[in-house]
Amino acid sequence: MPDPSLLAKFRTQRLKEYNLDDIIAEIVCQCVEKGLIKGSGLSIDTTHT
Repeated sequence: MPDPSLLAKFRTQRLKEYNLDDIIAEIVCQCVEKGLIKGSGLSIDTTHT
């Protein structure tokens, strides 16, 4: 299991010129194009531990 701070470190150290939302949107678009997902719904997990 990755350390909970891994995503935060990745965002601050590696994605300085990129917006994480744009990257996620591109991944979702590619998945829709390839038929991996339908893209007809949205689910958000806001659980924090």
